[in-house]
Amino acid sequence: MTQHAKTLPLILNDLIEEQATNEPARYRQKLDTLLSRYKQICIRSEETSQYCTINLKSKIFHDNQSQMLTNLSQLANVSNQFRDLNDLKNALKEQILIVDNLQRYSSQVSELINRGNELTRQPMVPKYVQQDVQNLQKVFSEKTQSANDLLSKLKVDFCICHFSIVRKCFYFSVSWKSGNVLIITNNDIINKPKD
Repeated sequence: MTQHAKTLPLILNDLIEEQATNEPARYRQKLDTLLSRYKQICIRSEETSQYCTINLKSKIFHDNQSQMLTNLSQLANVSNQFRDLNDLKNALKEQILIVDNLQRYSSQVSELINRGNELTRQPMVPKYVQQDVQNLQKVFSEKTQSANDLLSKLKVDFCICHFSIVRKCFYFSVSWKSGNVLIITNNDIINKPKD
């Protein structure tokens, strides 16, 4: 671009010098040559400008994609090692937060992918843009699938564990004794009148 900008004043100086001559045919031929050179420089300047614009947009996209991948990498699934029901309950809450955070990133990831796809349709776009788009799609899809799978597993584990504890701790027994129903709950006896 700088070289093209320096060339334009030289062409204009040549035109000014040629206007002072008394030979119109020579002047016309020189003017046509200079105009042709000027048009080539304009085309090259436009191409260079487009190339710089595409490269700048590609660089910005790459930086945004890298930042998004960093943000996504910080959303790690919880451990699936538990000591008791309380550990499982806390892990379930944390995993729900992780899935919610991934959902919040969903629109930003979609917007980034759309911008990347638009860029790939441009001429002269660097090859890494397509790779960045594919990588972001893959990472986000895998991360979302993994988080949702673990959340489903934790919910099932929690229900099974909770039911098992309830079944062990609380049992119901009904016996008939002199017109009253005796309900034994957690080793406490409650006498209720027979209906």
